[in-house]
Amino acid sequence: MKLRTVLLGIAGFTCAGLLILIAAWAVWLHVEKSRVAEMKAEMRAEGLPMTVADLEPAPLGEADNAAPLLERAAELLKELKKREGWIDAVPGPGREGERNPTSFDEAKLAALREQMAWPETQEVLRLLREAAAKPGADFADNLTQGPFMSIGPRAEFLTAARLLSASAWLSASQGKVDDAARDLLVALRIGSFAQRQPVLINWLVARSVFETTFNAASAVASAASPRAFEAPVWVEVGAQWKDRAAGLRPSLVEALDLERISLAPWVFGQSPREGGSMLHFLADTVGLPQLQRRTAVVMAVYTHPWSPMLAADHAAYLTLLRKVRKA
Repeated sequence: MKLRTVLLGIAGFTCAGLLILIAAWAVWLHVEKSRVAEMKAEMRAEGLPMTVADLEPAPLGEADNAAPLLERAAELLKELKKREGWIDAVPGPGREGERNPTSFDEAKLAALREQMAWPETQEVLRLLREAAAKPGADFADNLTQGPFMSIGPRAEFLTAARLLSASAWLSASQGKVDDAARDLLVALRIGSFAQRQPVLINWLVARSVFETTFNAASAVASAASPRAFEAPVWVEVGAQWKDRAAGLRPSLVEALDLERISLAPWVFGQSPREGGSMLHFLADTVGLPQLQRRTAVVMAVYTHPWSPMLAADHAAYLTLLRKVRKA
């Protein structure tokens, strides 16, 4: 009889403990979700953009969209970089010698000129120059599986900037300074196509393109006489230089807003509802052998829609981006 009483007592305490735990979990979840809702309301009251439509420009017509040209150029660049002996030249101060054409010997310089004359290289340059003349670039990004993976052809923008910079340097060394200036302007324009795209990585790509191009401009200027830069096209290079520098901070704010609007709903909303999208993402990127069982269990609990930890991190994420935005 005593044993039965003890067992019933243990069972009662266990049930009571579970009920208390469930109640505490529910209260915690309610508190954290309320924090998220309050923060969103405050951000909305401050006039911060809350949907992609608040930031996206008007859709481009087919004739005005540079994206198809850039996608084709990116595909060709990927193939070109696989060629044996490909020289990924990048002119500019402080660049390593094996890639900086200003320090190439005659044989390597001749190889760079030959590479620039390849039909495939010329096709890439043609596509980039044609794309730069378009008003903008609308990329068909698929944000449903995690917008941080949506980089697309922008992954090759930095390679394109190096190619255009090398082309500009070669043109300047042959006295074709106007052609050099136009290629630098094309590189700057290509960078601007990534500047206002979803996810911060695209803004970082744009910044790297601008930095590469500005460094190349210094090398280009050293390759020609000062009097050669009196043409209006070089005035435009200077104006673009100032415009890009002035626009970096405002465009960073827009990039952070786009990341908050497009990334947060997937991480803190869609992924948990789909039941394992985050786990599938980790399995694809980390690999199943490295993804230990206990890690999978913890992630399954963490990414559940009823997890207060997920809501707490959502609030922390919004708090962080809000502070960074104000800074």
